[in-house]
Amino acid sequence: MEWLTPVLAWVAAHAHWAGPLIGLVAFAESLALVGLFVPGALAMFAAGALVGTGHLPFWPLYAWSVVGAIAGDGLSFWIGRYYGGALRRRWPFSRHPDLLERGVRFFAAHGGKGVLLGRFVGPVRPIIPAVAGMLDMPGGRFLLVNVASALAWAPAYLLPGMVFGASLAVAASVATRLVTLVVAALILAWLAWRLPGWLRPVFRRTAVRLLHRRPGARPLRGLRHPAGMLWLVALVALVTLLVTQGVALRYPLPAGWEQDVLDVLDAHRSALLRILLWLVTQLGSTLAVAIAAAAVTATLAIARRGRAAAVYAGSVAGTVALGYVLKALYAAPRPGALTGEAFGFAFPSGHSYGIAVFVVATAVLVAPPAWRGRRWLFAAAGIFAVTVSLTRLGLGVHWPRDLVAGLALGVVGGGLPALLGPGRCPPGLRRRVLTVAVPALTVGALVNGLLSYPDGLARYPAVQDRTPVTASALCSTPGLESPGTRIWQGRVAALDEALKAAGWRAMPAWTLQATLRWLSPDPSPALLPVLPRVEAGRWPAAVWIDVDGPDRRVLWLWWRAAGVDAPVWLVAAADERLRPGWPFVLRTLTPAAVPVAELRTAGRLCPAAPGR
Repeated sequence: MEWLTPVLAWVAAHAHWAGPLIGLVAFAESLALVGLFVPGALAMFAAGALVGTGHLPFWPLYAWSVVGAIAGDGLSFWIGRYYGGALRRRWPFSRHPDLLERGVRFFAAHGGKGVLLGRFVGPVRPIIPAVAGMLDMPGGRFLLVNVASALAWAPAYLLPGMVFGASLAVAASVATRLVTLVVAALILAWLAWRLPGWLRPVFRRTAVRLLHRRPGARPLRGLRHPAGMLWLVALVALVTLLVTQGVALRYPLPAGWEQDVLDVLDAHRSALLRILLWLVTQLGSTLAVAIAAAAVTATLAIARRGRAAAVYAGSVAGTVALGYVLKALYAAPRPGALTGEAFGFAFPSGHSYGIAVFVVATAVLVAPPAWRGRRWLFAAAGIFAVTVSLTRLGLGVHWPRDLVAGLALGVVGGGLPALLGPGRCPPGLRRRVLTVAVPALTVGALVNGLLSYPDGLARYPAVQDRTPVTASALCSTPGLESPGTRIWQGRVAALDEALKAAGWRAMPAWTLQATLRWLSPDPSPALLPVLPRVEAGRWPAAVWIDVDGPDRRVLWLWWRAAGVDAPVWLVAAADERLRPGWPFVLRTLTPAAVPVAELRTAGRLCPAAPGR
């Protein structure tokens, strides 16, 4: 620290050089062998502390750190690729062969992901990229892992210093609470990381004993493998959702986080995005899944894999049929009263379990346990299924829980072929199945879209009308106002001036220091930022506070529509009482009257609706 302290003091005084300097430190720390002698972690922590105290901006520093780390690892990889095995005979590895051997053992133990893990392990960090190049790791794969690890490495080294600096700038009591929460979070993360490793042997032994004692259960031998735990997790999630949906959750739903999610998506859905979502969602339609599953089944039958074909077809058809039965049993309405001939009931999502059962069953069929690309195939299949499922949320025709239940049902049904053991597909047949499955699903989606049955694009919720509202029609336009809000038309700058003249102030910005103040045992209403509130699917465009002792009045402003003369806004006010709590400050909101005089001074305020 003797030389680092004046450097950091100089950086604080010349903030525009902070980014390049930290980028150089990240580059040097990532460079082969040089990184062993560069106190990069200490420099990153100190830079983060300067960010936390408000002396340096975060994003430029983060960008320079990422670029420097990528460049350093890239140069180390090139050195290893250029010298190859001769690297062992080059100084300083010729005099200290244990340095290189340590990296070789680490890379051999973890493979390609060792590049990702090695970036966070001090002793081997500057060695792993050179070892990866020396052992001929594919350049494209290294670049992907290099960029991904750098994006995670930079905040991992900057954030501790940021939190430390910000907590010192706020108060020692906040730092104590913060340390307590961080330690608890680290313990929980460590347990979550280690728990599967502890439970897997116990689970495997239990499954082996069960299968050994019950010969009839031997078809479930897939439960002994790690994938069997994932299948059980999906089964537990499905059963939990089914029980919760039937017992605890009743329709119509109260306004909650699910409605907020849909409101946000509805408010930001454009006409082009609506069309794109509708096209993608066809991939999960029952017709598309049926056509694709039939094509795969026929391919297996032609190849004389009758048992595999029967199990595959039975799993997909049985899952889809069970999904329709559950829909009828729960009779859950869709958002916006869309239940009808076109859409049917909501829970669980048919598109979600349809696409999930198809991709999981197909992946299980073509990916034997010993295949090296099994994880990548399952990851791609999972991302694809989730993407298609999320289109239902984006289109506004399902609640989030419908999607989760549908995906869980699809995973449970699609995993049955692995548990029942229909046999492995030979390599040639695996390629044929994939060659048939992808085009068949695409053709099925096109056919379903062309037929527009049962849910053509016109049946989906329309895009919000953004036609400018005239002043004369402003107060009588239906749908603009919501409970607890008022309609106001005007300019935000004019309202800001009127409110400041009356003693209001803009709420404190959401900086790291301000966020940490929510841990304070002695909350200050003038320093705490206001927690976000969503109205009509939008985040507030502006928030003001009026502090009165331990309480404060909060005024929110949300964009609602375009106006001919000025935008149309929703306004709402509430009295907020803040009181100490652990670990966070507690608050109580009471609806309050909006500042009528200031709103009318800055624009036009519509009369309150009857009963409000």
